[in-house]
Amino acid sequence: MRSRAGKRTSRGCAAIVRAKTRFKSALLRAVFRSLRLVPAPVYAWMKRMPVMRESSRRLLDATLPSSGLSVVTIKSGPIGGLDFELQPRKNKDMAVGRDETSLTRAIQDLLQKGDHCFDVGAHLGYVSLVMARSVGRSGKVVAFEPDPQLFDLLLRNTGRNIGELAPVVPLHAAAGRASGSGSFRHGTSSGTGHLDDSDGDFTVRVLSLDDAAELYGVPDLIKIDVEGAEVEALEGAKRVLAEGRSSLLVEAHSSDLEELCRAYLERYHYDVDHLDRARKATSHLLARPARR
Repeated sequence: MRSRAGKRTSRGCAAIVRAKTRFKSALLRAVFRSLRLVPAPVYAWMKRMPVMRESSRRLLDATLPSSGLSVVTIKSGPIGGLDFELQPRKNKDMAVGRDETSLTRAIQDLLQKGDHCFDVGAHLGYVSLVMARSVGRSGKVVAFEPDPQLFDLLLRNTGRNIGELAPVVPLHAAAGRASGSGSFRHGTSSGTGHLDDSDGDFTVRVLSLDDAAELYGVPDLIKIDVEGAEVEALEGAKRVLAEGRSSLLVEAHSSDLEELCRAYLERYHYDVDHLDRARKATSHLLARPARR
């Protein structure tokens, strides 16, 4: 039988844990509330300026946990009101509803209620949920994510947010030239893993976009963010591109890849333009079927 002193000690320890948890939650809410108060143009300017970006990052990192996951309610932006599990230090932009703003605006502009979408390289599911909200319950989102750890988060984030959103079909797979299997390499951070035929870390399922369209229907919009495997994903969409029904948003991870993606899409009579010319390392291409 435990002594009264032992019981008191246990209750005291539990109270300390609860107090620390409440403090951390309150601190997270305060930090993200402060970020939301920064006007969007100022926020974007700060991210573009190296000195401002680095100094603000260091200040925020000093107040946010260095590891671990937290579920936050995103208060604003395209998925405002939804609960989302993320790493507070790494995913600040998501937490305040300002992640990939040019991309998410384009998605909202391109989609209508009832549309079908593919989110290729879904990561934590932020863009998948933007799509799901945009197309409503009559639409559908198919989300590709080959990384097993990210896929678990994708499942949780899309599973906990239901209601007026479209159903999200999570696929534990990468998009490639042909369906089968492929070698996958972890990147330097959670969002930079990619197919690597030379020497990957583990084997993943690969599904071509043509085969995905056979299984789930031809999408109205395809977003591709696959960390350097953009051309391979497009080469697996020959039939989809030839039909000319799908618009695409492709994140090209170098100027060379941008030119290769542009040339490939133009071969299928797509009009290709930039969403964000100011970006340096990567660029988003918007491709729409040309009027014939």
